[in-house]
Amino acid sequence: MTRQWYAGLLIVCLGSLAGCEHRPAPARMDTLAPKHYPQITALEGLDSVVVVNEVVVTQGPPLKVSVSVRNDDDTERSVQYRFFFVDRENLPETSDTDWHFLKLPARTLVYLKGNAIDKKAVDWRLEIRPAR
Repeated sequence: MTRQWYAGLLIVCLGSLAGCEHRPAPARMDTLAPKHYPQITALEGLDSVVVVNEVVVTQGPPLKVSVSVRNDDDTERSVQYRFFFVDRENLPETSDTDWHFLKLPARTLVYLKGNAIDKKAVDWRLEIRPAR
């Protein structure tokens, strides 16, 4: 092989190294204002079959919440749910909230309950998803 071939190979390799800078893409800003985010969210298609009936909030301290939900379908459904409790600055009391498993019988009302562990909690959110 000739020197010209090696020189060409070296140029290609150096050029490919210069182009290998892979930076992560910056996150986009959410256009949905926090005040418009729903307090109760039914994730991954559950919004078409899980309906909320009544919400009871006991201010405490600590803050306690009971949400009655109904599976508006003819078949039993397994779900998971978790509550988030936040302080006046909208910061969650914990960053790792546990999911709770629940079977929703067909057309039956059940109660999801949660309570804050910190007396500073002033608000809450609930997420419901299909069981995993």
